[in-house]
Amino acid sequence: MDYQDFLYNIFPTKLRELKVDTPALWGKMNAQQMIEHCAYIVSYSNGRFAAQTKDDAEKMAYRKMHFFEKDVNMPQNYRVDEVPEDPMPLQFQNIEDSKMFLFNQLQRFDDYFLEHPGITTMHFKLGALNYDEWKIMHARHFRHHLKQFGLWSE
Repeated sequence: MDYQDFLYNIFPTKLRELKVDTPALWGKMNAQQMIEHCAYIVSYSNGRFAAQTKDDAEKMAYRKMHFFEKDVNMPQNYRVDEVPEDPMPLQFQNIEDSKMFLFNQLQRFDDYFLEHPGITTMHFKLGALNYDEWKIMHARHFRHHLKQFGLWSE
Protein backbone atom coordinates (compact mmCIF):
# COMPACT_ATOMS: atom_id res chain seq x y z
CA MET A 1 0.00 0.00 0.00
CA ASP A 2 1.17 3.51 -0.77
CA TYR A 3 0.54 5.02 2.67
CA GLN A 4 1.21 8.59 1.57
CA ASP A 5 -1.36 8.33 -1.24
CA PHE A 6 -3.87 6.60 1.03
CA LEU A 7 -3.55 9.15 3.82
CA TYR A 8 -3.70 12.30 1.71
CA ASN A 9 -5.77 11.31 -1.34
CA ILE A 10 -7.78 8.12 -0.90
CA PHE A 11 -8.86 8.59 2.72
CA PRO A 12 -10.23 12.15 2.29
CA THR A 13 -12.12 11.04 -0.83
CA LYS A 14 -13.62 8.03 0.94
CA LEU A 15 -14.46 10.08 4.02
CA ARG A 16 -16.63 12.36 1.87
CA GLU A 17 -18.82 9.30 1.22
CA LEU A 18 -19.38 8.76 4.94
CA LYS A 19 -22.71 10.15 6.07
CA VAL A 20 -24.09 10.56 9.58
CA ASP A 21 -26.45 7.62 8.98
CA THR A 22 -23.90 5.27 7.38
CA PRO A 23 -24.22 2.09 9.48
CA ALA A 24 -21.22 0.39 11.03
CA LEU A 25 -20.64 -3.24 10.10
CA TRP A 26 -19.25 -3.87 13.59
CA GLY A 27 -18.37 -2.00 16.77
CA LYS A 28 -20.08 0.53 19.00
CA MET A 29 -19.24 3.79 17.21
CA ASN A 30 -21.48 5.62 14.80
CA ALA A 31 -19.98 7.47 11.83
CA GLN A 32 -19.39 10.76 13.62
CA GLN A 33 -17.93 9.05 16.69
CA MET A 34 -15.50 7.18 14.43
CA ILE A 35 -14.30 10.40 12.82
CA GLU A 36 -13.78 12.04 16.19
CA HIS A 37 -12.01 8.90 17.44
CA CYS A 38 -9.59 9.10 14.49
CA ALA A 39 -8.98 12.80 15.19
CA TYR A 40 -8.36 11.96 18.85
CA ILE A 41 -5.68 9.42 17.90
CA VAL A 42 -4.06 11.84 15.42
CA SER A 43 -3.81 14.37 18.24
CA TYR A 44 -1.37 12.04 20.01
CA SER A 45 0.92 12.12 16.99
CA ASN A 46 0.82 15.88 16.45
CA GLY A 47 1.96 17.05 19.88
CA ARG A 48 -1.49 18.01 21.16
CA PHE A 49 -1.60 15.18 23.73
CA ALA A 50 1.07 12.89 25.17
CA ALA A 51 0.28 9.18 25.22
CA GLN A 52 0.73 7.33 28.47
CA THR A 53 1.46 3.63 28.27
CA LYS A 54 1.36 0.81 30.78
CA ASP A 55 3.76 -1.34 28.76
CA ASP A 56 7.50 -1.57 29.16
CA ALA A 57 9.89 -0.51 26.42
CA GLU A 58 10.80 -4.09 25.48
CA LYS A 59 7.16 -5.04 24.79
CA MET A 60 6.62 -1.90 22.75
CA ALA A 61 9.80 -2.46 20.72
CA TYR A 62 8.70 -6.03 19.96
CA ARG A 63 5.24 -4.90 18.84
CA LYS A 64 6.70 -2.07 16.79
CA MET A 65 9.13 -4.39 15.01
CA HIS A 66 6.33 -6.77 14.01
CA PHE A 67 3.86 -4.02 13.13
CA PHE A 68 6.21 -2.41 10.63
CA GLU A 69 7.72 -5.54 9.11
CA LYS A 70 4.65 -6.07 6.87
CA ASP A 71 1.33 -4.46 6.03
CA VAL A 72 -1.02 -5.78 8.68
CA ASN A 73 -4.76 -5.27 8.98
CA MET A 74 -6.33 -4.52 12.31
CA PRO A 75 -8.97 -7.14 13.12
CA GLN A 76 -12.60 -6.21 13.63
CA ASN A 77 -13.32 -4.94 17.14
CA TYR A 78 -9.59 -4.39 17.81
CA ARG A 79 -9.10 -2.66 21.15
CA VAL A 80 -6.33 -0.76 22.85
CA ASP A 81 -6.77 -0.56 26.62
CA GLU A 82 -5.75 3.10 26.72
CA VAL A 83 -8.68 4.09 24.48
CA PRO A 84 -12.11 3.98 26.17
CA GLU A 85 -14.20 0.93 25.25
CA ASP A 86 -17.37 2.98 24.89
CA PRO A 87 -17.47 5.81 22.37
CA MET A 88 -16.62 9.20 23.77
CA PRO A 89 -19.32 11.90 23.79
CA LEU A 90 -19.48 13.85 20.55
CA GLN A 91 -17.38 17.00 20.50
CA PHE A 92 -19.00 18.61 17.46
CA GLN A 93 -22.56 19.45 16.44
CA ASN A 94 -22.44 17.58 13.14
CA ILE A 95 -20.41 15.12 11.11
CA GLU A 96 -19.07 17.78 8.73
CA ASP A 97 -17.56 19.74 11.61
CA SER A 98 -16.00 16.49 12.88
CA LYS A 99 -14.49 15.82 9.46
CA MET A 100 -13.02 19.32 9.37
CA PHE A 101 -11.52 18.81 12.82
CA LEU A 102 -9.93 15.52 11.69
CA PHE A 103 -8.43 17.21 8.62
CA ASN A 104 -7.18 20.06 10.81
CA GLN A 105 -5.52 17.56 13.15
CA LEU A 106 -3.85 15.89 10.15
CA GLN A 107 -2.57 19.28 8.96
CA ARG A 108 -1.29 19.96 12.47
CA PHE A 109 0.42 16.53 12.32
CA ASP A 110 2.28 17.47 9.14
CA ASP A 111 3.15 20.91 10.49
CA TYR A 112 4.38 19.54 13.81
CA PHE A 113 6.88 17.19 12.20
CA LEU A 114 7.96 19.86 9.69
CA GLU A 115 8.62 22.28 12.56
CA HIS A 116 10.41 19.61 14.65
CA PRO A 117 12.54 17.52 12.27
CA GLY A 118 13.55 14.15 13.68
CA ILE A 119 11.14 14.30 16.63
CA THR A 120 9.15 11.27 17.76
CA THR A 121 5.86 11.09 19.63
CA MET A 122 4.51 8.23 21.70
CA HIS A 123 2.01 5.64 20.54
CA PHE A 124 0.13 3.74 23.25
CA LYS A 125 1.37 0.30 22.19
CA LEU A 126 4.27 0.85 19.79
CA GLY A 127 6.30 3.44 21.68
CA ALA A 128 8.07 6.36 20.03
CA LEU A 129 7.17 6.80 16.36
CA ASN A 130 8.69 9.14 13.82
CA TYR A 131 6.78 10.97 11.09
CA ASP A 132 6.94 8.17 8.52
CA GLU A 133 5.95 5.54 11.07
CA TRP A 134 2.98 7.63 12.17
CA LYS A 135 1.85 8.02 8.55
CA ILE A 136 1.80 4.24 8.24
CA MET A 137 0.02 3.88 11.58
CA HIS A 138 -2.63 6.47 10.67
CA ALA A 139 -3.19 4.97 7.22
CA ARG A 140 -3.72 1.49 8.67
CA HIS A 141 -5.96 2.83 11.42
CA PHE A 142 -8.07 4.84 8.97
CA ARG A 143 -8.27 1.88 6.58
CA HIS A 144 -9.60 -0.23 9.46
CA HIS A 145 -12.36 2.29 10.14
CA LEU A 146 -13.25 2.69 6.47
CA LYS A 147 -13.77 -1.08 6.44
CA GLN A 148 -15.91 -0.73 9.57
CA PHE A 149 -18.30 1.49 7.61
CA GLY A 150 -18.16 -0.46 4.34
CA LEU A 151 -16.09 2.15 2.52
CA TRP A 152 -13.01 -0.03 1.90
CA SER A 153 -12.52 -3.62 0.85
CA GLU A 154 -9.46 -5.62 -0.14
